[in-house]
Amino acid sequence: MISKTLFITILLSVTYNCNSQNIEAPSIRFVTVNNASKNASLSWSYPEKDKIDGFIIKRFIYKFQGVADNTYNTIATIKNPEADFFTDTTTVYGKCTPDTRIEKYRIAAYRNIEGSVKLSIMSNIHETVFPEAKYDICTKSNTVKWNGYNIWKNNLSKYEIYAKTGSGNFSLIGIAGDTIFTHTEVSENRNYEYLIKSINVNSDISVSCITSIYTKKELINGTISNKYVFVSDNNKIELKFEVKPDKNIKSYSLFKFRDNKFVPIADFPADVSENIIYTDTNINAEKVYRYYLAGKNICDEIVANSDTVKNLTISATIKDKSLNINSINLSEQKNDLGKFDYKIFRSISGNQYAEIGNLETKTDYEDNITEILVQEFKEGKLDGIFCYYIEKYNSETGEKVRVSNKSCIKRDASVFIPNAFNPDSDTEENRTFKPKIAFVNSYNIVIYNSGGQKIYTNFNPSSGWDGTYKGKRLPTGVFYYIISCKDANDIQKIFKGYVTLVNSE
Repeated sequence: MISKTLFITILLSVTYNCNSQNIEAPSIRFVTVNNASKNASLSWSYPEKDKIDGFIIKRFIYKFQGVADNTYNTIATIKNPEADFFTDTTTVYGKCTPDTRIEKYRIAAYRNIEGSVKLSIMSNIHETVFPEAKYDICTKSNTVKWNGYNIWKNNLSKYEIYAKTGSGNFSLIGIAGDTIFTHTEVSENRNYEYLIKSINVNSDISVSCITSIYTKKELINGTISNKYVFVSDNNKIELKFEVKPDKNIKSYSLFKFRDNKFVPIADFPADVSENIIYTDTNINAEKVYRYYLAGKNICDEIVANSDTVKNLTISATIKDKSLNINSINLSEQKNDLGKFDYKIFRSISGNQYAEIGNLETKTDYEDNITEILVQEFKEGKLDGIFCYYIEKYNSETGEKVRVSNKSCIKRDASVFIPNAFNPDSDTEENRTFKPKIAFVNSYNIVIYNSGGQKIYTNFNPSSGWDGTYKGKRLPTGVFYYIISCKDANDIQKIFKGYVTLVNSE
């Protein structure tokens, strides 16, 4: 039984081949696409039309119920041996759709001999050309790729690429020998359409379907805003930015103005939290630095950025020594009055900072230290170093947005030495010989009698000599003193002179 089946199969094959060899196969010239009707058409040639009765057209079937997938099936029989062109409008296996996929065709000639249909062998496979376009947002270009008209092999002459935008006409934009073409310098937010013409050495033309691409511009909904710029420890600047994420922002970069241009100094991934905090340690706290934070897309292009922000700087100076006034000058122009509050803080001799006032209408502040000086004459506790800084607040939200650098000044020592005292005076400050000393960090007084004998020494400027020696009151007389002290600038000062002790007894 197996032998008979094999014999019959071989016999049928031989018969078909013999019949096919008696009929020459047609030669497809080209397959093309009619973009108006969105149908595919075939053109072919046949040399001995008087020897056949017509042609059969087969199309590659992708998916159709009841038909084996990926097989060629007859879609039309043309009972005219003179025919050389066919447009596929058939629906027996579904409509051809060359605008959505590659359509493949084969053709055979047939002859009807005494009721028996004999077929030629099938022609080579010809495919419609199916281009696809992709927009590159980084290079602002469209790249078009397509399946080549490879069946022509060495007879292929060239590919012509046509394009149009809007309602205009297609125009030739390039010629390629390969199956890829890049359309450069395209505009954003425009629809581009492309088609390919494959041309062989015989001037046969196969037109592809039309492919289109919309060059969509990125819409960035993300925002970046600065929350604060704080100078801390007079050696670093801390910046905080609030970011609203966006899918098109792939990274963030912090820029700093340096050498007459903004340069990136730090990068951050897109998956950061809502706050980006950075500390810049490469600073001089007395200088002004400008920064901004930028969001970048996949092309490393800046698509969003914060306002440019800068640190707040102040400088403290002695405005008038005789009037005991320290001046604090603000670096920025206060053109935002009403929107921000500026609070001034002061520290003396390394003590804790305390708020002492506000900048209201001007960019400087005068700190009158007369009361401090008077108190210092009594207590002698301060070395004369005054330090200041400013905090800037948003008037509406109350948020602190800037902290300036700390600027310090060193006051000269203030010394007032009386020339007489009376232990029995009704005025308390006249009962001792106590020089008024302010703003020194070291102090020493030595008193000698007229014979050159040392009778008193002291290192505390807040206490004075009561006119006694070894517990006994000295008579009225003139005494010599030497006062030695160092001020905040570590400059030693020597004061010498005479004081008269007036004793009532």
